[in-house]
Amino acid sequence: MGTRANANNLLAETSAAAVAIQPFVLYALALWIFAPSSEAHWANVDPILKIVPCTVMLAFVVVVGFASPVVMTRIARPEKRAFAWAAIGVVFGMGLALVLRAIVGSTLPAFIPSEESAKPGPTLNMMAGVAEEVLFRLALLTATYVFLAKRTTRVTAVLVSALISGVAFALLHHVGPGASSVAWFMTRTLIPGFAFNVVYLVRPSFLVCAHCAAHIAIPLVFV
Repeated sequence: MGTRANANNLLAETSAAAVAIQPFVLYALALWIFAPSSEAHWANVDPILKIVPCTVMLAFVVVVGFASPVVMTRIARPEKRAFAWAAIGVVFGMGLALVLRAIVGSTLPAFIPSEESAKPGPTLNMMAGVAEEVLFRLALLTATYVFLAKRTTRVTAVLVSALISGVAFALLHHVGPGASSVAWFMTRTLIPGFAFNVVYLVRPSFLVCAHCAAHIAIPLVFV
């Protein structure tokens, strides 16, 4: 399959992913309304949510989350088979959190950034997951890959777009106030950034829903 066909296929699967993420956006909105975050939660929030005043940022996440399928379904018809991968992703994300709980106990290891733990609480945890998927993968990664896929080889398009989005992901985590380090920058670039991006470029709906499901499960199974 040529790179142009792969780009079109990614758009169709991304369109499905944008639809599949809607229950998570609705869940995030419900939590925001009915489970307000405490000061302790905000002290450990994902740095990307601190870039602008909290109310503005959370409203922005909800708006772009709900807008994503409106935009994507106008660009490409959702790939029906991608919804099955979305369901598999939910099971995988939940299951992975349970496996980690069984291995490491009730508290995540200290080397994991606090925003990835249960410390931000369910509302901010879910908001961060939705923000990361919509902004960095449904938008930036998809657009970058489609642009490159029409101009270069598939391997080059995958590697370069995954790296660009991964670096952007890490950089934006360092823009907001709070502790940061070179080690965390590299970790965010390579794992939730580059590595997850490559998986997304193979199965968008799986990665989006697995990640969002993990953001539901982590506050429930860890302290």
